[in-house]
Amino acid sequence: MITQLHPVEKRQHRRLPAAKLHAQFKSKQGLFSNWIDLKVSDFTLFGMSLIIASEPELGERLSLRLMLDMDMGEIKIPQIEAKIVNKVLQTSDSKQEAGWRVGLIFTGQSKQSSETQKQLQRIHQMLEKNEALIERLNERKVS
Repeated sequence: MITQLHPVEKRQHRRLPAAKLHAQFKSKQGLFSNWIDLKVSDFTLFGMSLIIASEPELGERLSLRLMLDMDMGEIKIPQIEAKIVNKVLQTSDSKQEAGWRVGLIFTGQSKQSSETQKQLQRIHQMLEKNEALIERLNERKVS
């Protein structure tokens, strides 16, 4: 499938739709912290985008937990650090929710454990396979 990119597209890595990828971020309130669910829009090995309700600060660092649901289990990354590098206010339409689309990059990639890197690779591979399957099914519907 040939994908048309925006004329000023700056991404170096293909983004994958993340339908079954779930993210939570650690919210610290005084002595306590809790995990808050986020809506994941897309994913790459180097970052991801989220849809959130309130406007974030550019440069803010988040502590995230990722989970990819599959038919036979799930792939988890218990904690990964990310930095907000982009934010765009989007209005509601039939396909998208209203809110802020936030671009994140995973920070400290050279310091990530080998287990975290393996899990990121596994998530990326599963999302690629899922996207390829969806494309094949759509091609058959057209034919």
